[in-house]
Amino acid sequence: SIWGILGYAGLTIQIFGLILESVADMQKNGFKTHHRHSWCNVGVWKFSTHPNYLGEGLFWFGTYLSHGFHSILPSLLATIGLAFIVVVLKGSARSLASKQKEKYGQDPDFHEFHRSHNVFGPKHWWWWLQGLEELSRPKIPRQDHLPNSLTGHGPADGNGKNFTEHE
Repeated sequence: SIWGILGYAGLTIQIFGLILESVADMQKNGFKTHHRHSWCNVGVWKFSTHPNYLGEGLFWFGTYLSHGFHSILPSLLATIGLAFIVVVLKGSARSLASKQKEKYGQDPDFHEFHRSHNVFGPKHWWWWLQGLEELSRPKIPRQDHLPNSLTGHGPADGNGKNFTEHE
């Protein structure tokens, strides 16, 4: 086929992303009609912190794949465009998450959901990404994990005395 497997895969991802974004927007609109001051956690919102942004990102990723990669300049422009869209969507999701924390911060279910989920869904589905996140974080020792001799707190010699104490 002239279009190729990337074209068809991209089109399929575009359609799925468009449907996800539309369903997420409709579900949130319906929920907010009846629960204006509540945090939306129904339908696709049970699985993702921002399923509408996920749908939009998938739509644009599908567009990126379906362009075909036939020549350098269009491929380069498409890659730059996709990177820009990802930055915008990520910034929008962070901004909205900050506003949601202000508005729903007193709700323990909201905190638990955001601790265990992200835009892509439940974090345990993405265990391999968590490993990459851990690798990219700087290692800063916490005070409670340092030997007592370095912190000056608590027993350091196993006898209940600090090294700085004298008998």
